Amino acid sequence: ELRPLMPPWSVSLPAQIAAVQALQSGDYYSERHRQTHVLREQLAEHIRALDPQADVLTGVTNAVLWHLPPDGPSARLLSERCRARGLFVREIEAPEPESADRLLRVAVKDDETQRRMVSMLAQARSECGQRGDA
Repeated sequence: ELRPLMPPWSVSLPAQIAAVQALQSGDYYSERHRQTHVLREQLAEHIRALDPQADVLTGVTNAVLWHLPPDGPSARLLSERCRARGLFVREIEAPEPESADRLLRVAVKDDETQRRMVSMLAQARSECGQRGDA
């Protein structure tokens, strides 16, 4: 009953405990760090291929920041279209007016999941139309 009220990105207590245990294992953590770096770069490249005009920032977290171009759909609209497909991306509030409603955070996942995510992103973006009028 509570699941519909919870944000899709919440972390359960068992997952938090597992994360603490993983951090205590240096070898495991190092390998996950390496894999996340590779997967983050792959996700950024997939999004850049999907939207060559977009600026995709990778940083050091397990997510990329997708700065949508001004002539494309808004972050809100694209996020809504993704959510309708079961893909949850986060809209990011920007301090500068030219980036308002133009930023999405897309989480890094395993390779197969990322391929499905990019496919859903492409479908949602196409559905939005070039200027997000749909």
